[in-house]
Amino acid sequence: MIFNIFRFESKDFARKFLQSNHHLIQNKSSVYLIDSFIYIGIVSIDLISNEGLLKAEFNYEQMLHKWCYSELFDNVEFAKFENSSEMKIDSSLIVYDGKNIFRSFQPLSNLMLILNATPDSFSDGGKYKNIETIAMHVSDALNNGVKIIDVGAESTRPNAIYVSSNDEIIRLELIIDKLVQFKQEYDFQISLDTYKPEVAQHFFEKVDIVNDVSNKISLDLIKDITTNGKKYILMHSLTIPADPNIVVSDDFDVIAEILEWFKHKIIQYIEYGINLNNIILDVGIGFNKTAAQSWCLLRNIEKFYNLGCEVLVGHSRKSFLNNITKNNYGSRDLETAIVSNYLANKYVDYLRIHEYKEYLLINNVNNNLGIR
Repeated sequence: MIFNIFRFESKDFARKFLQSNHHLIQNKSSVYLIDSFIYIGIVSIDLISNEGLLKAEFNYEQMLHKWCYSELFDNVEFAKFENSSEMKIDSSLIVYDGKNIFRSFQPLSNLMLILNATPDSFSDGGKYKNIETIAMHVSDALNNGVKIIDVGAESTRPNAIYVSSNDEIIRLELIIDKLVQFKQEYDFQISLDTYKPEVAQHFFEKVDIVNDVSNKISLDLIKDITTNGKKYILMHSLTIPADPNIVVSDDFDVIAEILEWFKHKIIQYIEYGINLNNIILDVGIGFNKTAAQSWCLLRNIEKFYNLGCEVLVGHSRKSFLNNITKNNYGSRDLETAIVSNYLANKYVDYLRIHEYKEYLLINNVNNNLGIR
């Protein structure tokens, strides 16, 4: 086994590196932070790359190297490092040679928090209709590491009631304006969950991401979104709202089927001059898939990493969890958090969830147990 540490300028670069080399990693990796740099310690079955390889030229990097090695090989020195560190909620801290060295407990996936301004969403309909309640909820989330707020005003659950573009805009206006105000204090992105071009265009200047569960927004609008530095989420679905009676056939390999569907879309985008760097792929857990197909997609999510786009998974509280729980939809945050932790350990780019606290707690526990 080979031990190396790699240094990156951002967690996005680090995550992409891990995605590209996940097949070589022996379930042994760890994240350290110094200044704005991300250090990834890896135990692999073969040499991965020289790109970003840490040379440990500075005393504090040599210290980090020893700490990381002791962690990944779980030797007696690791307890000494931990006992001399200051324990934070999401990390251990050692100050050495004038530098703060953090051993991070949290994975590199970006957390997208769902904020439903709808009276009939399947698990939290009507919960966030008061602007003060929304502000407190968002502030708490951003203080705990959430990086994207995904706000929507129309439910896409089975048998959901259609909402006109005008009514959707009215429901969203105050909330999105409040989120824009939060940008003066926090570094985060606003995602707009809509499939209506009129709504996307109305809020175009205020949002950073358009989350289209229908995959029907025009190529012209997608190009406009991505050309202006915003991101577009392309989700696989067959019907909107979701219809459990219309699913991918059991005669098809669901992985191969959705991979081929994405490849066809990507070819269209390339031919149209759309920037793939600003496209995010969502496999559409629960949308026109059986529970078994959704679980299969989750188990094989890394197969979607080679398509040239970032990957998002929206699995929170959904009906595929009926296989493992009797809890009602609004009480499935623990189940969701366990799946989220599994996906984070597969280096998924984005996790779209209703609640983040259980997820963060499970990550903290698993990290200290050496489960990565």
